[in-house]
Amino acid sequence: MMDHKVIEKIAGQAASEVARAGGSSGGVFGIGTHPDLSARPKVDVELSGRTASIDIAITVAYPTPIRQVADQVRQHLINRVG
Repeated sequence: MMDHKVIEKIAGQAASEVARAGGSSGGVFGIGTHPDLSARPKVDVELSGRTASIDIAITVAYPTPIRQVADQVRQHLINRVG
């Protein structure tokens, strides 16, 4: 079974591969951060047996529809991490 840190790295890379989705950069402890589409999103993974729960925080380029990008990221993560 894979370590949760490995899955976090794979999921972060996969999410950053989706156009118009990215992460945040700068700041300390989340204060003063700013959207950065070239940064990897923040990912947390919880493993339970053969199931991985992935919590991901992405930044979406304006004026892109958030739901559309979220659906693309979700599907890409399923394909890459699964």
